[in-house]
Amino acid sequence: MSLTYEDILDAMAQNLGFDMSPFKDGKGFSIVYKNDFVVTIEPCSDRDGFYHIYSPVCDIPPEPQDRSDLYTMLMRGHLFGYASHNNYFGIDRKRGKVFLFKLVNVARMKDASVLRQKILRFLAAEEFWREPLKAPRKYLDAAEKMNATDMDPSDPNFIEEFKRYV
Repeated sequence: MSLTYEDILDAMAQNLGFDMSPFKDGKGFSIVYKNDFVVTIEPCSDRDGFYHIYSPVCDIPPEPQDRSDLYTMLMRGHLFGYASHNNYFGIDRKRGKVFLFKLVNVARMKDASVLRQKILRFLAAEEFWREPLKAPRKYLDAAEKMNATDMDPSDPNFIEEFKRYV
C-alpha cells in the first residue's frame, strides 16, 4: 500500500482534530508549529507521489558581510544534508528569505506515521538552524574558538562547551 494525498489529509485531520476537506483540491497546505514555524506541504508538480516540505528559516540580511556570514553558515549546514538532517537550504532572492526544504516520496510510504516522522525531523532541523542563521557571525566565531580547543566532536561535553562560546 502506498500513501496518497487523501491519506495525508485524513491523518492530519485525525492528528490535529481539524477539518482538512478544504485542502482536498490537491494544492497542499501549511501548518503552524509552536505558533512560530510555518511549514508547507504540497505535491510536486512534475513528479507523481513526491511532495515538497518547506519553511522560511530567516531573512537574507542587507549588509554584505552579514550575507557572507549567512552563506558560510548555509554551506556548512548544507554540505550533503548531513548537518540539516537531510534537508536542504534554498535562497529565494525575490522574497529575500532562506528556506529549509525537503522532497519526500510519499508513494513509497506504507502509512502516514512515516510522513509524520519526516515532518517532525524537518521541524527539529528548522528549530535547530533558525537561531544560528539569524546570528551567523556569533556562531562562526564560536566554531573558531571551539576549533582552537581541539576538542573532539564526539566528546559528550562538546555541545555544552560550544554553547559557552555562543
